[in-house]
Amino acid sequence: MSKEEIERIQKEFALQLKPLLNYVIETNRTPQDSKIFARNFLRLFDRIKKIRQIYEYMAQHLKQTAISKSSVFYFFSIAFFYLGVVEITGNFLADFIIAHLIANGHDFHVECAYRTPRIKHITYLKELEEERVPLATKMNFIEDCGITIFRSIFDTKLRNDIAHMHFEIKDDRVYIRGKPAEDLIDSSIKKILAALDVHDKLMRKAASDLDSRVSSLKKTVSNRKPSP
Repeated sequence: MSKEEIERIQKEFALQLKPLLNYVIETNRTPQDSKIFARNFLRLFDRIKKIRQIYEYMAQHLKQTAISKSSVFYFFSIAFFYLGVVEITGNFLADFIIAHLIANGHDFHVECAYRTPRIKHITYLKELEEERVPLATKMNFIEDCGITIFRSIFDTKLRNDIAHMHFEIKDDRVYIRGKPAEDLIDSSIKKILAALDVHDKLMRKAASDLDSRVSSLKKTVSNRKPSP
């Protein structure tokens, strides 16, 4: 994964997400909105921090044990970590983007297998988790709403190849679709971490801007109150 490719992903992800966050800030100006936004941001930040800690630990451990990055053992050491990153982080970040899209007026509906009504309009992050919406469904919705960069960040095909063992071992090295598996995984993880960094920075800025707008609104309301 080249530096130029990482920078391209960061730039495009920021360009596509920033208008969504700006709209949320402009239309949600109450103290309660600010608290909800801040709480969601802290959940995302904690998730990013945990993923980075695990990834750094694994990288350091593999370096200390002098395992060759091209070996089968290295592949199995990092492959299942990669599955977790795509499933957990992919779904978590997708949920946040869908929440931004819903706040911008997009409708997201899911079919509930054992509830009435069968078709449910999603409003909160918690509902996305409770209804267990597949990541593929979320990605299709996100892409249809114009966030086209998201699909290139989370390589679900690579995830499926690993999960369903669609790879081959030859000369103590693992190949997926004819390419060295460790290179594909390393490249994909770097894309994900770059996207998380962008979303983290955007959320920090948005949380700060929303707090400023709420404070400004409070002052305006206070100044308008008639004197006793």
